[in-house]
Amino acid sequence: MGYTTDSLRNDEIEQGKDGQALAKPSVKQEHSPSRFSLPDVAWTWRDVGKVFLMVVLAVVAIRFIRLLGVRVGWLDGEAGIASPFMYGAIAALYGVMLLGIYLFAARRSGWAALGLRSPPWWMLAGTFVILPAVLLGFVGIVAIIGAVLGQPFENPQVELMSGGQAFDTPSLVWILVLIAVLAPIAEEFFFRGMIYPLLRRWGSGVAILGSATIFAVVHFIPIIFPLLFFVGIILGLLREKSGSITPGLVLHIMQNSIAVMAISEYLSQGGGG
Repeated sequence: MGYTTDSLRNDEIEQGKDGQALAKPSVKQEHSPSRFSLPDVAWTWRDVGKVFLMVVLAVVAIRFIRLLGVRVGWLDGEAGIASPFMYGAIAALYGVMLLGIYLFAARRSGWAALGLRSPPWWMLAGTFVILPAVLLGFVGIVAIIGAVLGQPFENPQVELMSGGQAFDTPSLVWILVLIAVLAPIAEEFFFRGMIYPLLRRWGSGVAILGSATIFAVVHFIPIIFPLLFFVGIILGLLREKSGSITPGLVLHIMQNSIAVMAISEYLSQGGGG
């Protein structure tokens, strides 16, 4: 970088051999950016609200169709997500979320602004190191919830997913695709991709805690709020440190996969009936 008169500062002088004060050019310091660089996003909280409204309307439509189907005898009201209708409905729900994210965020600012960028390789490798700690944290939180309630913790998602029935192998595979692949993709793009940059304007702490809180609340299952809040903090930290949603997405996929497999094993041993 060449020196120009614009880079001279009055207080930066050096003495020449003849004793005269000579102007000393200053070199502009270039600081390496933090991992999270606040993207210039074109979406606002109003756009987040639009995506949320799309999802809410989809939920209302699904509930109405399900209620109608149960009343006329087309659908089993106790069926879990392995049933064709419920599986298709939840897949459609995540599809609506991704469509909203595209329409109100990605189409304007690009997927990179949502965090779809390559992270440092060690951040990806680190997710495999973090996973056991996350699972251990879950065990501790479940124990605390059970102690507070005075009874063993029961995850209502087991009944919601299975309808009390064990999964056969094809059902397990399809549920893994839905819960361990599609759900993390949609949720990471929404919570850590679309919402996180808006919260990040008030600092990393607000962004991490705020996105974790929203992530936990909108699942609408109060008893597992602490679990969701805990994992939401971990996912937010990965977003902050890497500048990408990819490490969090990998961790989210692994965690959901283990959860589905654990539920399947629990049901196969006669649990949930």
